[in-house]
Amino acid sequence: MKTVRTTTAVVLLLFFTITNVYSQAELCISDQSFRRGETKTVQIEMINSVEICAFQLSVVLPRHMKLASRPLLAQNRIAKIVDEFGNNIQANPSLKYNIDKDGNLIIVVYSTDAVPFAGNEGAIVNLSLMSDGDSPIGTSYIELKNMELVYADGYTCVLPPDRKCKVQIGDGCTSVQELRETVTGAVDVFGTDGVLVVRDVPVESLENTLESGVYLICGRKIMVK
Repeated sequence: MKTVRTTTAVVLLLFFTITNVYSQAELCISDQSFRRGETKTVQIEMINSVEICAFQLSVVLPRHMKLASRPLLAQNRIAKIVDEFGNNIQANPSLKYNIDKDGNLIIVVYSTDAVPFAGNEGAIVNLSLMSDGDSPIGTSYIELKNMELVYADGYTCVLPPDRKCKVQIGDGCTSVQELRETVTGAVDVFGTDGVLVVRDVPVESLENTLESGVYLICGRKIMVK
């Protein structure tokens, strides 16, 4: 009886150890913010403590958002390998995608050389997404579903649960802080009707000079609070 209990304990310990190792991987997207009609790159990130050579997932986009161009692999996750002559060459992973009948994006990524992806964290796929010009203001979600990973040793792991990230849709206005990141010096300020409000205002003084509201500055809608 003691031998049976010991054997059972060893089997359970081995099982939980294997499960723990293979569970240390995930696919995720950080929370995003879009302006109406904006196109931007959203990164699917892969965090893995063991080597992975393939994965697949479904990306469920909000109804007011669509794919602007084909998904691309992040170059920094493509491994370097040594050929038979000792030369360092780049591995040759492949990305396939499709849109299913429900409008969901299906992505399959695999290494044609059976070479694991480089690194253990960071972007793995870049998605170019565009929000509609009449997108509703507020919060919606991008969902990652049906996620499966194939490890370098051939083990396949289904990742539960589904992952979800927030997408905050704004009204197309840029903050004064964002304006300062690209514009310096003095600017002319116009109302949304195109009428000049004030000329040659230092960017650093906009909040002190203008009343709260929306203005046109350097061709952009700027929200002053």
